[in-house]
Amino acid sequence: MAYLNATRAIELVAIEDGWVNDNPEKRDTNYNGKGLGIGRWVHLNRGLLKFDLDDVGVEEEALLSAELKLYGKALHPCIVKAEYTANSFDEATVTWNNQPPPTILHPPDTSLMGSTTDIPSEEGWFTVPIDLLFVKHRWGRNFYVILKGYEMAEDSYCSAKDKEEEAGLYAPKLILHVSAPPTPPTPPSWWPIAAIGGGMCLIVVLSAVIIPEIQKMWK
Repeated sequence: MAYLNATRAIELVAIEDGWVNDNPEKRDTNYNGKGLGIGRWVHLNRGLLKFDLDDVGVEEEALLSAELKLYGKALHPCIVKAEYTANSFDEATVTWNNQPPPTILHPPDTSLMGSTTDIPSEEGWFTVPIDLLFVKHRWGRNFYVILKGYEMAEDSYCSAKDKEEEAGLYAPKLILHVSAPPTPPTPPSWWPIAAIGGGMCLIVVLSAVIIPEIQKMWK
């Protein structure tokens, strides 16, 4: 009997997030709970995300694809780039001066995991594709993301909500698309159901096997 292949999505909410700003007067300022700034608007801004990949509930081999979901908007034409870092951070103390640096993964010999320019001008959800190699490299551990914009361009900025805003309703998410265990097809509606001992028992009639055996018993 053929079984149906299926996929499902696992949604992981950021366990920590932060925002750093290179204003010379505020490079030691922590912005925890004040949203996420990405790109340049007068000063340079970066976002930071942390996800827990320790107990996802599936094997690494089941991973098919990954993406970030952020809720925000573009104040100016901008890009959101997701860069990989193997260095931890504390959302309550991270600042521009102690932020984690990007980590180059070999292969693919880069720290860039994915990017998008498809950012709404009015607040809404948008996605950033993530190269699955980086997720697999951190499987079973914490997964860290640096969010960057166009860092050399003036007025290229977008904002996104963090997990503290609006009771976490619009918190950053990591979506993992995984293969689900194969499921049998739905039985045809004509399969007979008989009542036995007050309960319902599903009887699958296989005409080529069961009926001939019953006929033999009554001969």
